[in-house]
Amino acid sequence: MSKKDSYQSFEFFLDLDKVRKNYLVAQPKKLVFSDRSIISTIAFEYAKFKVNIPNVLDQVTGLIDSHIQNIILPTGWIYMRFNNLVDQKTRLKSHHVGLSFLVEDITLKNLQYFYDRLFVELKQFSLVIPTEYSQDLQLKLASRFIEERLTVKTRLSPSIFLLAINNFIKNI
Repeated sequence: MSKKDSYQSFEFFLDLDKVRKNYLVAQPKKLVFSDRSIISTIAFEYAKFKVNIPNVLDQVTGLIDSHIQNIILPTGWIYMRFNNLVDQKTRLKSHHVGLSFLVEDITLKNLQYFYDRLFVELKQFSLVIPTEYSQDLQLKLASRFIEERLTVKTRLSPSIFLLAINNFIKNI
């Protein structure tokens, strides 16, 4: 994978955000859940960066800065965190994974680190739920978070999101 490939794949995921925005604009009263977002794309670039695979992590802020003004940011993120990397690796291996480095221990640790740090930066706009919790507790926590995010007036703005990304990137 070349740096050009990384750049093109990053742009592809930014385009998916635009498609999501168009859907949300057409369906303004619906609650939409998505399992991928711009955060996953940045996490992927960070994981590549940490194992010296060509990446565009150094260009992420510039790419996102103009893009973020043209999308609808989520109300919040819920991250299901595997505390046990063996469980996460087993789950990943049960699916087709196009890039084998994604299931290596060091990559899984780097992805966990990225999500942990970024969601600390995003504070009230994120919830991390360990997968070891019972399904009932997971649902209860997620439901409470969703209800709270839908009723509060404070929304995630592009400036808050960019600040969180920049704070993470400057500390690596």
